[in-house]
Amino acid sequence: MLLSIQKVKETYNISRSTLINWEKEGLITPIRTPKGRRRYKKEGEDVITMQAKLTFPSKEDEQRVLDLMRRWSSCMRYAYNRLLEGSSRNTLKGEGF
Repeated sequence: MLLSIQKVKETYNISRSTLINWEKEGLITPIRTPKGRRRYKKEGEDVITMQAKLTFPSKEDEQRVLDLMRRWSSCMRYAYNRLLEGSSRNTLKGEGF
């Protein structure tokens, strides 16, 4: 699904100038319509894909962050699948999600 700047602003409360700044910094890449208008790809339910440019003081720090990101991603995937299977949000909260 492709979203206009206005729809992104309404849905995520992200200003036009912020989106354009993120584009200039290379964090997001909008798709351009034939008329040159920006459209943003919606991933999943509520996520606009962003690429983060991270620098780390050491390889150990980089590895810690990557491990945390993998764990977080795994937890989100688990919770999302449980919701699709019919579990309630309160049940997931009771499980620590």
